[in-house]
Amino acid sequence: MLEVDFMLDADEMRKLLECMRLRKYRADRKNEKQKLLRDVQHLESELSRLQLRPRKAKAPITTEALATTMLAQNNKHLRSHVENQARVARLLAAWVASHTVPKGIPTRASWFESTLVADPLIRRQGLQWLSERVYHIALNSTSVHPFGASMADSIRVQMLMQGDGIDGPNVGGSETHIQHTFFAPVQEVANVIWSWDQCNSAYRSEVAEQVDHQLVYYRGNSLSGANLRRVNRMFMDGNRVIITLALVAEDECCVMGDDELRIHGFAWTIVEPVTDSISLMRHSRFHGAPKTKHGVASVEAIAKLYMPSHESENTSHQVLAERLRCTVETMYTHIVCDSIKTLVMEYL
Repeated sequence: MLEVDFMLDADEMRKLLECMRLRKYRADRKNEKQKLLRDVQHLESELSRLQLRPRKAKAPITTEALATTMLAQNNKHLRSHVENQARVARLLAAWVASHTVPKGIPTRASWFESTLVADPLIRRQGLQWLSERVYHIALNSTSVHPFGASMADSIRVQMLMQGDGIDGPNVGGSETHIQHTFFAPVQEVANVIWSWDQCNSAYRSEVAEQVDHQLVYYRGNSLSGANLRRVNRMFMDGNRVIITLALVAEDECCVMGDDELRIHGFAWTIVEPVTDSISLMRHSRFHGAPKTKHGVASVEAIAKLYMPSHESENTSHQVLAERLRCTVETMYTHIVCDSIKTLVMEYL
């Protein structure tokens, strides 16, 4: 045991305490080292004992187990193959359908209510398919155009009313037909219409998806405030150009909101040469009745898009439907006239 002389001065006492601390530290380190050595010896002894034990023989793989494993692998491969083949079959079916020329103008055909799916591969095929459907309808309708053989500039806008609901007629859709002669070559006219369609005031839109420079999917709103999802495509058809527009009813990537009204339908524009420097443009557009999340929009809901509230309040359903028809036909006739004037004055 260390004896301490309490007669030491301060420096000597400090040195003594430091010496005692170091001595204790070395003793602790020595004890810890001895403990670790004992642990190592114990573990080495345990390892040697385990290594001396005979290893259990690995059970041989039976024929049944091997067959089961191979069957599971083959089953997985076949399922994957079937899924790929089914996907190819769906795409081929859509391609075949898009190349079948329909009879007449099917304004209420099943494809008219098509849903654009979210799957990227099928979605792109869907954009092409919708455009090709409208393209074939345009080809089939050239001989039965509303203006016939006439070459005069013409505009026709018509809101279609159908049946009698509980309170009176309901909106069934609308048609717009335009014919105009431009004093410019076909491709120049087509390019101007294609560019104009991206930025005109009737429907403000932004690009949602672009497959290539001739196939674009837009989202936006019409002048009235209704929602639009439209697929535009340009086709070169011999010496003429056909621009198609498919208004999508349902899009899995953009679910319809509770208060949303969405316009759906289709349209096409055919630009063909009269001479090298004169082109005839014919446009036809068919809209179904605007849709809501719960079905076809009512006359009252549609009237809110086009008419001041004081004109639709305290008005019978039948009178409101007639006022709505007149308002829509007049408004879109003026819009078409103004658009054509702007195209001619500023671009052609």
